[in-house]
Amino acid sequence: TPPRSVVYEVTLALQPGQQPTVRGWEQLEGVEPLATPDDCVEAEAIAKADEQVVALLAERGFTDLALVACDPWSVHAAPQQLQGRRLLQLFMYGRSSPNDNAYAHPLDLVPLVDMHKKCVVHITQHSQAPQIPREDNNYHAELFPGPWRQDIKPLDVLQPQGPSFSVDGMAVTWQKWSFRVGFNYREGLVLHQLSYNDGGKQRPVLHRASLVEMAVPYGDPREPFTRKCAFDVGDYGLGCCANSLSLGCDCLGHIHYFDACMADSKGQPVQLCNAVCMHEEDVGLLWKHVEYRCARAATHSLCCTSTSSTGVLAQHLQLLLMMHVECRCAVQARQVQVRRRSTLQLVLWKHVNAVR
Repeated sequence: TPPRSVVYEVTLALQPGQQPTVRGWEQLEGVEPLATPDDCVEAEAIAKADEQVVALLAERGFTDLALVACDPWSVHAAPQQLQGRRLLQLFMYGRSSPNDNAYAHPLDLVPLVDMHKKCVVHITQHSQAPQIPREDNNYHAELFPGPWRQDIKPLDVLQPQGPSFSVDGMAVTWQKWSFRVGFNYREGLVLHQLSYNDGGKQRPVLHRASLVEMAVPYGDPREPFTRKCAFDVGDYGLGCCANSLSLGCDCLGHIHYFDACMADSKGQPVQLCNAVCMHEEDVGLLWKHVEYRCARAATHSLCCTSTSSTGVLAQHLQLLLMMHVECRCAVQARQVQVRRRSTLQLVLWKHVNAVR
C-alpha cells in the first residue's frame, strides 16, 4: 500500500473579542492536500537529482541543469500501477540562456515524482532521443528582437475627485453596496457579507462569493498529455499562485490595494503585498431613454500565475444591483513533443484568451 497523506479538517469558532476555539477535528480518508509551491519546487529538485533523468537530459544535449525548466503538474488519470500515490508530473523544457523562453524548446521527458517517497517512479519518453527545436522565440524585453510597436498612445484614467468607494480595514462601501474583502490560499479573493442599501434598509444579497474551481481539460488523447487537466483551485490554490500587483502594470486609475497573509507548507505566515486591487471602471450605458448616462462598476482583481498561464479573476459589482465574475487568461504558446505513426511532429498549442 503506497503511503498517504494524513489530512485533518479543523473547525474553528471565531468570535469578535473572544479567543478562537476548536470546535471540530476530523481526519479525512482518501484525500490529498493540494500541491503547494514548496511541493512544486521540491519535485523539480528531485527530478534533477535522479541519475536516469540526468543521463536522458545529457543525451538530448542538456548537461547544465540550470538551463532545464520543469513545469510541475498534478496527475490526473495516473498509470494503473501508480494509482493512489501523491504524484507530480514534470513537463520538461530546455533553455538557450537563463532568461530564454523555455516553451520554444520542448523535451520528450515527463518524470513522475512520488512526493512521499521523494523519488522518480516513472519516466515517459520517446524510444529514441528526438530532435529538440533550437530556434529561440522570446518575449522577454531584453531578448525580444523587435521591432517594438510605436502606434500605441497613452491612455489615462482620471478621477480628480477621487473614487466613489470608501474603505475601513477590509470593509468596503461603494454606491449602495457594502461588503468585506477576504483572501485565502485556496480560492484567493473572497467577498463576504454583500448587502445593498434599498431605501435606507440594508438588504443582504450574498453571504460569501468566491470561485470554487477553475478547470481546464486539455483533451489531448496522446500519452502523456492525457494526464494534463488543470484544476487550478483544488490542485494548486489561486491564493498560492497570486501575484503582487503594481500600478500601471496590472491596474489603472485610482487603486486601493489589499494585502494578504497566508501560511506556507510549514505553517509559517507569508505576507503578500498588493494581492488584490480595487478600482472603478466604466462599463458602458446604464440606461438610454430620456437621459444619457454611463454605468459604473467596482472591480476587484486577482492575478494568478500557474506555469505558462496567467489568469485574472475579476469580481464586478454594478449600479443596477448586479454582480458577475470574469476570468481572463493569457497563456504563452508552447510546443510539445508528440509522435504520430512513428513520425515525430511538433504541435503548437495556442490557448490564448481562454475563458475558464
